[in-house]
Amino acid sequence: MQQPPSWRSTPPLPASRLDRPTFDMPAGACDAHMHLFGPADRYPPSRAARYTLPAASGDDYAATAARLGLDRAVLVQPSFYEEDNRCLIDALRQSEKEWRGIVMAPLDTPLSTLSSWHEAGVRGLRLDLFKTRAAGLSGPATHELLAGAGRVAQRLGWSVDLYTPGSLCRDALPAIARMPCPVSIAHMGYVTRDDAQNEEGLERFVADLAASGNIWVKLTGPYRLEQGGTGHADRMAAALIDAMPDRLLWGTDWPHVMAPAQDSGALLNRLASWCPSADVRRRILVDNPCRLYGFASPE
Repeated sequence: MQQPPSWRSTPPLPASRLDRPTFDMPAGACDAHMHLFGPADRYPPSRAARYTLPAASGDDYAATAARLGLDRAVLVQPSFYEEDNRCLIDALRQSEKEWRGIVMAPLDTPLSTLSSWHEAGVRGLRLDLFKTRAAGLSGPATHELLAGAGRVAQRLGWSVDLYTPGSLCRDALPAIARMPCPVSIAHMGYVTRDDAQNEEGLERFVADLAASGNIWVKLTGPYRLEQGGTGHADRMAAALIDAMPDRLLWGTDWPHVMAPAQDSGALLNRLASWCPSADVRRRILVDNPCRLYGFASPE
């Protein structure tokens, strides 16, 4: 029997209420992590959906992007749809904007299907390791899953995008670093203060990420890490920017599912507090997404 969703979604803040950027946005700035949702009669939710349908259409997002000066976006398949990627693929094919996509799909998906998605703009394969942990997958089985996803992504020139519990991310870093493709990790690895264990643990985690060579980190969802205050997420973001600025991405995480309403503009301005350098911000917002997702240089 299907269980009712545990979280009732509220509409994201309207674009007119969002803070505007406090710094000059560079041309080609990219939102590297956001989600879209379509009407339920066309795109029904997964039976395991944990939240109700958000009011978050392409038009709603376009208004937010315009308010913030974001020219490009990476659409990430939400767990709401699990491996039914029709909403995302349709959005990519119908939009005239510069969008890329990251899908969730079985590793045995036919190459012809993956190739058609590539033509639509897909450039990544997402793994939900919260789900695999809940299913009781052991460490070796998780490592095997990571390796298999890496082989699929490598074949297409894609990256693998990880949504993962912080403790699992920390413990699986050696296996992630061995994957034969770029790997992006959402929400700064979801490593809370408890997951980091202490400041030394946080420093070691950041150093291991930087040393990997293939791991990219998304400076997204700081509010998801802020158990007991904002200091931990701020320290982590600043440490990442200092250690590996050429493999960092930024995104709104719009429409902020399973979280209280967020001001995406305030989140963008938080990037400026972490990163006072306009040159480094340009790398995070423009140059790095171009390299990972194949956008053309705006210059």
